[in-house]
Amino acid sequence: MANRDLYIVFMLVSFLLSSYGAVDISKISQNKAVVIVSNQICARRILEAFQSHDKYAVVRYNPWRHSILANRILWTGAILSAGICTLALIRNVKKQLLS
Repeated sequence: MANRDLYIVFMLVSFLLSSYGAVDISKISQNKAVVIVSNQICARRILEAFQSHDKYAVVRYNPWRHSILANRILWTGAILSAGICTLALIRNVKKQLLS
């Protein structure tokens, strides 16, 4: 998609969401954006309106699930933990086989 087309889509989404209250939209990636709302009522209205929308998926922001940095930290920790556990298991098995 060209930059002009992305801008048009961005403006369309901004126009659609502004009818529910004051919103501020920050683009995260080519197909993801964070919508900042002024109050809880506005957030609930947007979530209810787009709950079964076929083109847009709207979910409540969760920093552990939506932050790229948090995802990278969690996956790095999981991979390192699995590697350390595997190394400890291999050393334990070797020690038992040699004795």
